[in-house]
Amino acid sequence: SDGVSMNILLSDFMTAYAGEELPPLRIQYKDYAVWQQGTLEVERMEAHEAYWLSAYAEEAPVLELPTDRVRPAVPSSEGGKVYTEVSTKTAEALKRIAAETGATLYMVLLAAYNVWLHKYTGQSDIVVGTPVSGRTHADTEPMIGMFVNTLALRNAPSGEKRFIDFVHEVKARTLAAFEHQDYPFEELVEKLNVRRDRSRNPLFDTMLILQNMEQTRFGLADIEVRPVELNHLTTKFDLTLNVVEREQRLQLLLEYSRTLFNAETVERRLTHFVQLLSQIAGQPEAIIASISLVTAEEEQLLLHAFNDTAADYPREATIHGLFEAQVEKTPNAVAVVYENRHLTYAELNARANQLAWTLREQGVGPDRIVAVLMDRSVEMIVGVL
Repeated sequence: SDGVSMNILLSDFMTAYAGEELPPLRIQYKDYAVWQQGTLEVERMEAHEAYWLSAYAEEAPVLELPTDRVRPAVPSSEGGKVYTEVSTKTAEALKRIAAETGATLYMVLLAAYNVWLHKYTGQSDIVVGTPVSGRTHADTEPMIGMFVNTLALRNAPSGEKRFIDFVHEVKARTLAAFEHQDYPFEELVEKLNVRRDRSRNPLFDTMLILQNMEQTRFGLADIEVRPVELNHLTTKFDLTLNVVEREQRLQLLLEYSRTLFNAETVERRLTHFVQLLSQIAGQPEAIIASISLVTAEEEQLLLHAFNDTAADYPREATIHGLFEAQVEKTPNAVAVVYENRHLTYAELNARANQLAWTLREQGVGPDRIVAVLMDRSVEMIVGVL
C-alpha cells in the first residue's frame, strides 16, 4: 500500500460504517495496469528512461558517512528514531527563501540536507532518495493501489557556492526529475547495471521525505477511536529524515540504522541539521563553506573544556630537551603505544637518534624542513622526535 491508499481506506471504512454508499470508481487498478502497458505509454517511458540514464551517465557516488560501527556485509533492518522541532521563526524564514527563489519548501530542505551530508563527508556529488505519489492522472486519486515511486535525486553541493544559488540548482534538477517521475526506480537500477553490494542499497543510502499530505481523521459515531503508536521500527536506509509541517512548525523525525549508529550520534547530527537550518534562515546568501554545524554549546566545549590544556613549563627549554630529560628520569617507562606495539622512553630515544643521524647523512641540518608523511604508527612518533 501507499500513504494515499491508507487515507482512502480509512475514509471508505467510515463511509461504509455509517451506512452510506461508496461512490463508484471510474476506472479500476487493472485499467491503470493495462494503460501502463499501452503503446503511447511505452514511448513516453523511453523519454523518461533517456533522462535518467543521462543523469547517471557517470557512475553514482557512494556516500561515505562516518559511522559508529563498521558496515556489516549484510545489514540488519533494525532501526531507531529521534525527534526534534524547528522553530516557527526558522520555518517561516525557510518558506520565504522558497518563495524568493520560486522553489518549494521541499527543495529548500533538500538543498539543506545535501549541505548537511556534504559537511560530514566532504563529498560534492550526493544522491538522496525521495518517494513520490505516482498519481499523475486525476482518475488515480480515489484508487487504492501501490502507485508510489522512488526518485534518486543527484545534486552537487560544494563549499564555494552560495546556499541561495545551490537552491536554484536543486530546484532545476528536482523539477526535471519530477517531470520524469513515472519511470520505475527498479527499472533504472536494472538498466544502470549497478554493482551489487549487499551491504548497501542501490544508488543511495539516505532519504528525505516531506509529509505534506493531510492524514484522514478516523472517527466513528458510536465508538471512541484512538491511535496506537507502534514502537518496533525497521529501516531500509542508513538515515531517513522525515519532515512534517504542523502548526507553523517543522517536526523532524530522523530514522537510522542501529547497525551503524548509536542514538547519541544521531541525536547530535539532528541537532546539527537544526543548527544548519537556523544559519540558512538568517543568511541564505552565505557561502556553503562558511556554514557551521557546531552549536554554541559544542563550541564552548571545544574551546574551553576539551582543549583547555594550558600548563606551566620551562619557557627556555626545547621540546626534544624536555623529552631527553624524561628519558633520564624514567628510561624503562612506556613512552608510546600503538595497537600491540610499545616503546619505552629509552627505546624511543634510541630510535629517534638513529633516524636523526640518517637524516644528517642526507644533508639535513638547521633550518631545513623535512615532511613527515606517515600513517598513525610507532614510527610516526619516532619521525616527529
